[in-house]
Amino acid sequence: MKLVTSLSFSGQCRAAFEFYASVLGGEVRAFPYGEAPPGMPVDAKYNDWLMHAWLQVGDQALMGADMPPEFA
Repeated sequence: MKLVTSLSFSGQCRAAFEFYASVLGGEVRAFPYGEAPPGMPVDAKYNDWLMHAWLQVGDQALMGADMPPEFA
């Protein structure tokens, strides 16, 4: 079994994952809220926040996402 850690942020996910990649190596894959499917209500102020981030380092992975402060 493989476990994958998931972290929650309030607007800092992109910066955090870019930092982790610079230290650990690997590649960040990210999906911002601004690219959400049509019909999914997203406040424009969150368009640059990440709905999903994935950092693959060898056989290990780290996931993360931005969410409003009350949920992060």
